[in-house]
Amino acid sequence: MLVIDYKIKNNKVIETKFYDGTVLNLSTDIFVKYGIYKDKEISDKQFFDLKLENDKQIAFLSVIKWLNYGYRCEKEVKQYLQQKKIDENIQNYVLEKVKELGFINDENLAKIYIESNKNKFGKNKIEQKLYEKGINKTIINDCLKEYESQDELCYNLALKKIKSKEITRENLIKVSNFLIRNGFNYEQVKYAIKKIKNCEIE
Repeated sequence: MLVIDYKIKNNKVIETKFYDGTVLNLSTDIFVKYGIYKDKEISDKQFFDLKLENDKQIAFLSVIKWLNYGYRCEKEVKQYLQQKKIDENIQNYVLEKVKELGFINDENLAKIYIESNKNKFGKNKIEQKLYEKGINKTIINDCLKEYESQDELCYNLALKKIKSKEITRENLIKVSNFLIRNGFNYEQVKYAIKKIKNCEIE
């Protein structure tokens, strides 16, 4: 495969043209590694190797740039790569590399999500949200093991929801439904509603 021309696009990418019409945007380090220059003849194997290495690097850098926008789990990274129609072998390579370098860590992500939402939602909703994001159930269960009691949180949210409304059966049902939707279990909701009723009596 003959290199017929190349053009430096910026300090990181060199547009390289081959005799068969193929044009590759090679990173400068790959360009130097393979000793590319005009009129250089490279074997089919060398061409395959440099293209594969370049494709891996492009996919990896694309994921790193995307990860700068926020925390992602392994499943989300895989979906991102699939949407980019990247070869499955390259997908696996990139996934392993970003995990190895610590750019994604499902356990850390779960802990961060729990810490950020533990004062807003009940355990059930947090568990559901993490599962929807693609976090493994085993990881979710392990991270929720030390979850603190949410009885008082449930009560405080119920109190905030009902505000200055009249303590009627209809309003209490609305508050109960709100708490259930936000991930609190039956016993926690029962505790909160009972405490609100007792406060009214007092």
